[in-house]
Amino acid sequence: MDILPSEVAHFSDTGPHRPRNEDVAYANPDHSVSMVADGLGGAAAGDRAARITTDVVAAVLDADFTTAAIPSLIPASVSRSVIVRMAHPDEGLEDPNERLSFACLLAHTCVLAECRRSGSVGMSTALVVAWMGDTMCRIAHVGDCRAYTLEDGKLTLHTLDHSLSSALDNRKRLPEKITESPFLRSRLTQVIGGEHVPSPDVEEWNPSPGARLLLCSDGVWGSLAQPELLAALGADSPALDLC
Repeated sequence: MDILPSEVAHFSDTGPHRPRNEDVAYANPDHSVSMVADGLGGAAAGDRAARITTDVVAAVLDADFTTAAIPSLIPASVSRSVIVRMAHPDEGLEDPNERLSFACLLAHTCVLAECRRSGSVGMSTALVVAWMGDTMCRIAHVGDCRAYTLEDGKLTLHTLDHSLSSALDNRKRLPEKITESPFLRSRLTQVIGGEHVPSPDVEEWNPSPGARLLLCSDGVWGSLAQPELLAALGADSPALDLC
């Protein structure tokens, strides 16, 4: 990997409102994959959905992954047969963007399988993942977990929330600032493990030397204004201290 970051760190906190932490942060030891999954707040087993999702996506994006490993990731035989056919094993997953999308689809299937096994109706999660390649970083997301970058003093948001707020943002004849409603922002149109099959957005980012990447849940971007995020990411501090 030619663009591996010099430093990676993550931090998560339960916060003041819920008895357990439903967020999962993940960073691969070789720094090629990082992600944040946010189990739906208050939903049944959201923390389990987040953990299953990060485990499955990490497995698919591992350099040694082959489609032969798919059956071992899916506990339900019916779901297993469907996803194996969808993967087209003979064709492989050479295209990085397709592989990212497939990782999210496989995670979705595994969460549904666990939901059926355990009876935890409603377990689901949002996800954002950054995958470092030879020449660029690919960022995929489902839901409202976000990716920000800081380059040359400029903070850029690379994801568009899959929420009712975002869906309505460009509509005409809406009351002023209605899309800023916390209710609309929290109603997600896509999740991993939800009623509908997710279609993740994938973006390619070519980082410049010294650039910084932040992956976060709404616990961060919902609490800190953009000037605060800019100041934090621009601080001359180790990555863990920034987290």
